Amino acid sequence: MKKVRESNFELVRCILMLMVVFVHYNSSKMGKAFSYVTPGSIHFYFLCFVESLAIIGTNGFVLLAGFFGWKRDKISLRKPFGLILYVIGYKLLFYVLGLIILKEAFTVKGMIACFIPDNWFVVLYIVLVLLSPYINCLIQNLNKKSFLTLLGTMFLLFSVWPTALDVAELKLGIVTIGLNTIAVSGASSGYSIVNFVMLYLIGAFIAKFNALQYGKRWDVVGYLACTLLIFAQEVFLGAGWSYANPLVILSTVFFVNLFRKIRITSSFINGVAKASLGVFLIHTQYLVWDRFWAVFDIQEACRGSLPGCAFNMVWCCLLTYVLCVMMDTVCRLVATPVSKRLDKISVLNKNIIEIK
Repeated sequence: MKKVRESNFELVRCILMLMVVFVHYNSSKMGKAFSYVTPGSIHFYFLCFVESLAIIGTNGFVLLAGFFGWKRDKISLRKPFGLILYVIGYKLLFYVLGLIILKEAFTVKGMIACFIPDNWFVVLYIVLVLLSPYINCLIQNLNKKSFLTLLGTMFLLFSVWPTALDVAELKLGIVTIGLNTIAVSGASSGYSIVNFVMLYLIGAFIAKFNALQYGKRWDVVGYLACTLLIFAQEVFLGAGWSYANPLVILSTVFFVNLFRKIRITSSFINGVAKASLGVFLIHTQYLVWDRFWAVFDIQEACRGSLPGCAFNMVWCCLLTYVLCVMMDTVCRLVATPVSKRLDKISVLNKNIIEIK
């Protein structure tokens, strides 16, 4: 029997992915909004506040993976292989579009590069999926007290301590090489399997013990309070926007937990949410963030009035999100025969990991 998706969780997936688009609008590589504003200006602080609101986007998806996946005891190649094909498919598509639209020259090296699924989130997510049956075995054998002890230990070792070291290095000039608990130097700003596993376990804890059952208003207060603290930390101390920052992790928990308590039924929301990964893969393509976003003249908007800057950001990100959803929906429809064929390949659907 096909599981019915809960629209409240699908809605939070939609919002989390929109947050990711906002973060990329600000980033120095893509939208470059931060590159166009003067540090200390009202525009700069506005962007900082938006970034502090939206930085939870990536963490939210990993936490949800733990919330829904903690009972999984077996893994086949089908999902990891499908995710890799998803990445390769869009790389190929946009390579061809670049040849057609931008009149770029075809190169064998460029074509070969399309078959390398170099997407940090997808790679780490696949690793998490492959490890999940073993992680879940641990989860199912822990009582609440032991689980809380594990989470508290991980939170201190892999979130609080690395963040403290980052701040010490940024503000005090202290050399922290050899002191970090995640890598020799630094915590990779939370772009690590360590952070993914910790978030997965947090999501699993909430689901297993039906935790955090208090009024929704406290989730709202908690999320907004964390946002303000993240903003202050980044502005005055730095390291505020690391995915491993304890405040970012707590903000993620409050935000996702809020939607967990909301009851919604909507086939439209469920349909849009299916495009979440597609939105991520599409809007991070060069043709989108460099050429399509050029239409919005982000540099000019960031140097104009604050309302104009805010409108440009919202308009650019919302339109990008909508167009990406539409494009991904069409692409998935076209690729349906391929997906069905993959479902019938016994090698891909045979369990490669199974905990008994």
